[in-house]
Amino acid sequence: PLRNRAYKWFVPREVYPNDTYPPYCGGPGYVLSVDLALRVFGAAQTLPAINMEDAFVGLCLHALGVPVTEPPPGAFSMARLDYDKCRFRRVV
Repeated sequence: PLRNRAYKWFVPREVYPNDTYPPYCGGPGYVLSVDLALRVFGAAQTLPAINMEDAFVGLCLHALGVPVTEPPPGAFSMARLDYDKCRFRRVV
């Protein structure tokens, strides 16, 4: 966490006392099952909010004991891919 008040992503120790965040995903979105999304929502209600949503989702997953995993290579490339039900089923 950034502790300098001048930084946009500043997080005070009173809100999050640890020196590092647990692993989290960064980027434009996450792939979660519906049941996990509901559990993350529930965990979010019990944790102090921070202004960095990627790290906050990581905190929620950590509180739930759910590890962050990497997607299969090429699963979310920026190239346009034809929809393949079998391929996307393996990702979630």
